[in-house]
Amino acid sequence: MALGLDASPDALKGMLATLERKGRVRRLAAGTGCANGCCKCDPKTLELYEWVGE
Repeated sequence: MALGLDASPDALKGMLATLERKGRVRRLAAGTGCANGCCKCDPKTLELYEWVGE
């Protein structure tokens, strides 16, 4: 997301925290894999969010 939005990872974390407080996104539990299940990324380094807003 940071690359796609041309934003620093720290800035993106702040944006996601704001969206989470507003109930627009929900952070998924640690260790949750991505949808395609490729297993190429270390699950400990992933932060996955789900859009729940309008």
